[in-house]
Amino acid sequence: MSRIDTYSFWSALQHLSSESRRTAQPWSWFAGLFRHLLHPAEDPTVRRLLGERLEQARKAHITVVRRGQEVGCIRREVPEDLLVTLLFEFGMVFRQEG
Repeated sequence: MSRIDTYSFWSALQHLSSESRRTAQPWSWFAGLFRHLLHPAEDPTVRRLLGERLEQARKAHITVVRRGQEVGCIRREVPEDLLVTLLFEFGMVFRQEG
């Protein structure tokens, strides 16, 4: 992330997103995993594991938002949690369109 600057931020973010999708495509079980994310089982182990993975994803999104702010591509006056949520939601929309 430290090599990403103002001019490369959005294309780097798009590349990271594309790589994530490309990596996940061959996994037929991914659709089932996503269903579990939307409707997790009552099993505490499943909830704990999903919570850990979602926390990792949240931290990755925070890293992206902070780097975007450092290079001037993302606004600083908007709360970080809101920006992370928007980044995640926009990613979901673009995945459905792509």
